[in-house]
Amino acid sequence: MGKGRPAMREATTRDVPDLLVPFDGSSAAERVLRSACRTARRDATALTVLCVAMLPADDADVPTPDVEATVLNALVRAQAVCREEGVVGVFKLNHARNLADAILADARRSGADLIAMSLEEHERGQTALMSDTVQAVLAAAPCTVLLTDPAAELPPRAP
Repeated sequence: MGKGRPAMREATTRDVPDLLVPFDGSSAAERVLRSACRTARRDATALTVLCVAMLPADDADVPTPDVEATVLNALVRAQAVCREEGVVGVFKLNHARNLADAILADARRSGADLIAMSLEEHERGQTALMSDTVQAVLAAAPCTVLLTDPAAELPPRAP
């Protein structure tokens, strides 16, 4: 190595920014995922898709069969979307009593650089920015949170 030249090192997977997308199978979440896929492909960003099965409020540690089936269907749909968009993602299935806590925990655990969520991720009767989940994620996220308008046009698909 010559004088004055910085030492070269190999890139690691941690050098690649990580994009976390919570996915529930809704059309709004699918648009966010497609946008994230196109960004990941364009910018060589790692993509993690998180599907959460909500546990019942009681002490049961197993979601109801219909919740489990819905989440597994969402996971399969997320895999199909990524395949259609030409992106390889990491797919995670988590069980939690609180969606925001599950998103935040995974963002911290994975070292996510960005959490991408839809503005439509809220309960009936709430607006997106008044949603308990969105407020909790915005307040405690260890990284940037991108709230995407599902009505916005998708970025162009990379060649």
